[in-house]
Amino acid sequence: MLLYLLGWVASLVQLLIATICLGAGMYYMAEVVEECTVMARQVITIMLYAVTVILIGLFALESFPLYVIAPALASHVGFYLLLKTFPFISFTSPGFIVSVVFIFVHHYFSLQHFADVWYPFSEVMAYATLCLWLLPLAFFVSLSANDNVLPTSTPTSSSDSSGDVHGFPQAGNKSRRNGFRAFVDAMFSYLPSRDKTF
Repeated sequence: MLLYLLGWVASLVQLLIATICLGAGMYYMAEVVEECTVMARQVITIMLYAVTVILIGLFALESFPLYVIAPALASHVGFYLLLKTFPFISFTSPGFIVSVVFIFVHHYFSLQHFADVWYPFSEVMAYATLCLWLLPLAFFVSLSANDNVLPTSTPTSSSDSSGDVHGFPQAGNKSRRNGFRAFVDAMFSYLPSRDKTF
């Protein structure tokens, strides 16, 4: 009985460690994307084309149903539209709305398909990792990339409500972060600090 309980405790510890490692890896990737936005766009473009080829291959060679593949390809159209303005991603842009809606539709029909047709667990996870989660995760990690990018065009108005003029923050305004790095920074702000004061 004790060994059984220890097995559950060990499983929870392993899950916690895996979650922390995943979060640290995503935080590092967000840092890399902020520093190398052009390369990040190229990598995401290659991933977009590769996953599209995989989806077409699954449809042609593995007889995946069209109701699973079509929403995935529709979300890829949204991703392609997001890449036109990358790293600037507007949550109200048609590309963002189309991609988010079809991501949810794709998840629903994929889960429905895998509930109806039996596949080995490794194949289900391969499909979920490469065809469902890879591109949305790449865009999620790159949401904070536009925080440190210099403006390249004049905005529609010369001043917005935050006091920015032509995309540059005014003196006294703190630099704002959004996206994944802002979430992680906010979580770490609640942890005790180890700063030493002398």
